[in-house]
Amino acid sequence: QDNPEFVKVSLNNWDYSGGAHGNSWSEECLVDIKTGQELKLQDFFSNIDVLTAKAEAIFRADQEIPADTNLEEAGFWFDGGVFHLNENFSFNENSVDFLYNQYEIAPYVAGMIIITIPLDEVKHLLKRKVHF
Repeated sequence: QDNPEFVKVSLNNWDYSGGAHGNSWSEECLVDIKTGQELKLQDFFSNIDVLTAKAEAIFRADQEIPADTNLEEAGFWFDGGVFHLNENFSFNENSVDFLYNQYEIAPYVAGMIIITIPLDEVKHLLKRKVHF
């Protein structure tokens, strides 16, 4: 990634502590080059509620869950059945991607769930430039 303001750090982990299978998880961190501080959603986006609504619509479409269906009833582990974004995100050339690890919002069998939002659909919410 060629960006003058931040760098992406990717951490990929795997562990086996017994049982039927091992467990893997990944973390994406965006770090401000000048301060060394980890950047969060609010550092990039002006309206997290609008971003969340867009991500939920994509998630529901990907998972084939109707808009009026409670997410807990659909088998996902969101508190109160209410969708939320996590801080495990990264920018790619054409998208912002949110990664939910195994066991984070669904059973192991669901695997990692990635929500990909095209940047064209949320670029009006960006507070800082994202170069590639």
